[in-house]
Amino acid sequence: MSFGGSVAQMIQSIRNNNALLQKKTAFTQLKKYEERKLNYKLEFVDKKVSPAELERIKKQIRAEFFLERKRNNIIIITVLVSVFLVLGWSVNYLFFTPTPKVVVIDVEVEKESSKQFYFYINDGYNRLKNNEFHNAIYQFELATKARPNDFKASLGLTLALIKKCAITKEDCDKANNQQTLLLTQFPEKQQEIENEIAVWGEQ
Repeated sequence: MSFGGSVAQMIQSIRNNNALLQKKTAFTQLKKYEERKLNYKLEFVDKKVSPAELERIKKQIRAEFFLERKRNNIIIITVLVSVFLVLGWSVNYLFFTPTPKVVVIDVEVEKESSKQFYFYINDGYNRLKNNEFHNAIYQFELATKARPNDFKASLGLTLALIKKCAITKEDCDKANNQQTLLLTQFPEKQQEIENEIAVWGEQ
């Protein structure tokens, strides 16, 4: 190899090395990024807050604090009231509510009452046939007291008063009032009432 060729190769090698050094490597880019970030932080400007702005911020913080505390108090009071209501109802139900009494119907008493009622009805009609108006009216009145809403009892009393009025001319106003009451109390039986009055009026 000649001397001139070696020099040329050396110059070319130096150029190549310089070219490589001038290229941007990943490390160089990362280094520049970190430097820019550091410079950005150093450029922070300390902005001072005015006393009025500071007071406004304090008032806002206090208002939010009191509002939050008020909400919490409302929640606590609501829970406590609910608990006391439930406890009060439970105590009242368990200790102060009277035990419902079981009503026992005496079958024998009911039978006797029914027997007595039909005795008043039957005896009243028997006495009415014999024109014993006073006794007939008395028996039918007992029947209506025993069962105020019974049709047979009210009808018997009406017939006895009407027949007494027709024969003796007594208690006619009472008979008319009783007939009106009977028709008012049992309007669906109007035809039957009129038929009974006609039949008993002929006897």
